[in-house]
Amino acid sequence: MLTKYSSDLKELIKDVVLQLKEEMLGSLVLRIEKVESELFEKELENEKLAKEFEK
Repeated sequence: MLTKYSSDLKELIKDVVLQLKEEMLGSLVLRIEKVESELFEKELENEKLAKEFEK
């Protein structure tokens, strides 16, 4: 049953969902940055090994 407080409850739920979404996305961004960093390091290592192999 909807009451006059329903809009307050809806706003509270929206705020909680938004906060959870931001926290999850923040965590995901950190993971992506870590993977990108590791990939970059591996690419540098591969380039170094390729140059050594050419010698």
